[in-house]
Amino acid sequence: MTLPHFNFRINPAQGWHQIYALFELPDGTFAEASNAVWFTAGNYTVTYNGNGHSGGSVPADNNKYASGQSVTVLGNTGSLIKSGYEFLKWNTAENISGTDYESGAVFTMGSANVNLYTRWSPEYAWTKTLSGTNTGTPTDVITDGSGNIYVTGIFNAVFDFDPGSGADPKTSAGENDIFLTKINTDGSYAWTKTMGGISNDQPVSIFLDNANNIFLAGYFMHIVDFDPGTGTDSKTSAGSNDIFLTKISSDGSYAWTKTMGGIGEDYCNDSVMDSAGNIFLAGSFDDTVDFDPEAGTDNKTSAGDSDLFLTKINSNSSYGWTKTMGSTGTDRANAVVTDSSNSVFIAGIFYNTVDFDPGAGTDNKTSAGSADLFLTKINSDGTYGWTKTFGGTSWEYVVGINADSSGNIFITGYFTLTADFDPETSTDNRTSKGGYDIFLTKFNNNGNYAWTKTLGSTGFDVGYDIAIDNSGNIYLTGYFHSTVDFDPGAGIDNITSAGGADIFLLKLNSDGGYAWAKTMGSSGYDIGMAITIDLSDNVFSTGFFENTVDFNPGTGTDIKTSAGSYDIFLTKFIR
Repeated sequence: MTLPHFNFRINPAQGWHQIYALFELPDGTFAEASNAVWFTAGNYTVTYNGNGHSGGSVPADNNKYASGQSVTVLGNTGSLIKSGYEFLKWNTAENISGTDYESGAVFTMGSANVNLYTRWSPEYAWTKTLSGTNTGTPTDVITDGSGNIYVTGIFNAVFDFDPGSGADPKTSAGENDIFLTKINTDGSYAWTKTMGGISNDQPVSIFLDNANNIFLAGYFMHIVDFDPGTGTDSKTSAGSNDIFLTKISSDGSYAWTKTMGGIGEDYCNDSVMDSAGNIFLAGSFDDTVDFDPEAGTDNKTSAGDSDLFLTKINSNSSYGWTKTMGSTGTDRANAVVTDSSNSVFIAGIFYNTVDFDPGAGTDNKTSAGSADLFLTKINSDGTYGWTKTFGGTSWEYVVGINADSSGNIFITGYFTLTADFDPETSTDNRTSKGGYDIFLTKFNNNGNYAWTKTLGSTGFDVGYDIAIDNSGNIYLTGYFHSTVDFDPGAGIDNITSAGGADIFLLKLNSDGGYAWAKTMGSSGYDIGMAITIDLSDNVFSTGFFENTVDFNPGTGTDIKTSAGSYDIFLTKFIR
């Protein structure tokens, strides 16, 4: 028998098709056989979209794919560009809430056409470093309406605060001194002011008023001359650590310093100014403290190891009031923010049972474990609003807080083991993967719980600070160890640190969906401490690093090497 002759009667339409084979038999006659086969046509397409690109061309995939067929994702072959951004990858949703695909990735075609949109990330601009013979640690960063940047923190020994070709060395008077550095809009160096005594003096936060006057808040020990100019304004702590609030005029000249404290340890952990120019300080104190920095007296006595406080300084710089709350344990207010209605929100930790109503009423809350988290609202008139508490049987800690233009509140920090982040009757349990995991929790403007995002590794991972842009997108910085999946949703974006701890910068969309993460680090310890966004939505992050770090997380390179144990960095990303 000879080989059959095949006749395939197939057209490109999906459906059943007959395959015919013609056989020649030994007697010279022919026989025909046929079989019905289901044929799936390649009817589905993959279309690429530049998603707001300003130049280059969108790649074209002219293939037709059948359901179940493998598709290889194209690269940025047309050199797409967008002003102020870098090409990152592709996503199945225009708002970047879908599935990410790297160039060259392979996926399986479903039963519908696929659109892939460009995922843009902000473009790396520059990194400035401040170097010294010992250590420097920034604690906060802010920008003014003209785009000038102000960084504050501590330094030890000799530090050159001019990140350019010039030099502006400063020498600390003692263990740690305070610095305030201004960087001009174009990234050039402006000036640095330093203050300090023989002990440990630390600013924790910085803010500006409408006239670009600068305010620093923190704590100090022993005698400090707070006038960084030719004058003198020496303040002496009453005990171990006292609280300070310093005003520097917009031209860099010294204005005044107010101090508060008692014989114990008193800490300002954060500060903020509302839209009316009132200032709020939040922190912890023990023993008895006179919180009125003027001639009057407003003594408060802690109930336990330390109590939390919220102090108001009026817009005319006079003393307003102080609210205190505490238990027999250690209670701290670590972060404070105001909303557009000038309500004040403080977040921190507490032990045992605390009455969070500082007025005549009572609102007792009891911690579930060693330390639980709280978020308290104080109305604009100083009356008590409410308190939400949440946590687990182990350790949780609040580090940063912020509010968006709608009054939604976001807090970050770290937690261990299992914690229930929903303070209401429902449950939202999260379990850490290692020593510390990062959390970012949102409360709606009515105080109701919205969601919590967590990320972490088998090591120690901490969220330090939050910034929110004009569109309500959320930015978080801190540090991480080992490998972390920075996509808190269903997707995966695993990033591995280069060494002991690396810096991260995470963006979530306004709906909480994952946007991107950028990381920078060396073989040592590199920490992201603070983040801010200017009026043009440019992102500035600061922290400290050791050894050699490439601060450009994109395709380029910007290598910086520390001169001492830890150097300070200030990094800008262009929106």
